[in-house]
Amino acid sequence: MTQVHSSWISIALFTVLLAGRSCSELRPTGRLDKQTEGELFHAVFPVECKLNSLLWQSVGLWYSFRKARMPGSFTRLLACKEENRQDFKDAGAMDICPTHVTPSYTHFNRHDAYGPYNMAGTVLHWVTHVQPKEKYVLILDSDMVIIRPLVPSDLGVLPGHAVAAHYGYLKGVNDDLAQRHIPEISPRNDSLAGPFGRRSDQAGGTPA
Repeated sequence: MTQVHSSWISIALFTVLLAGRSCSELRPTGRLDKQTEGELFHAVFPVECKLNSLLWQSVGLWYSFRKARMPGSFTRLLACKEENRQDFKDAGAMDICPTHVTPSYTHFNRHDAYGPYNMAGTVLHWVTHVQPKEKYVLILDSDMVIIRPLVPSDLGVLPGHAVAAHYGYLKGVNDDLAQRHIPEISPRNDSLAGPFGRRSDQAGGTPA
């Protein structure tokens, strides 16, 4: 009970902080105003519709996006089952930030309940149903915060060339797990994301 109470206090504090600043105060300034919409990021983050830490993390990320005066757009990709959506709305959690609601992909494979399926599933649903005005998409996690504006040109992002953070601690995933658990998916040559023959479950394309 204490944990839930603390979470809602955090949400309330973030909401007060957001309400205390006008849109004009949080608008990008300086050279960022000269960027065209097509040269900016549309920031998205997949998350499940649960009334727990994922909710206040979402509020915190949205607040940091505005606090940092990040240019471009922002959308929460909310993976939510039909039967759970009304409760989420009634709790006031549906409209805390710009949101695109998608089905839940946790049970996409009926033999394997796996929450991270929502990462790919929600992004695919969004790009299938929405036409973002920005040329580039920045995919975040709900527990991240933005401390300064991010612009594609500053990160070396170009059409057809993706950029990602280095996750060195995940080194060592080049094993037989994929062959054992998803034998129906054959190895593929993804020369832009990792070594030849890497499989879809290799984290960050990091070779072993």
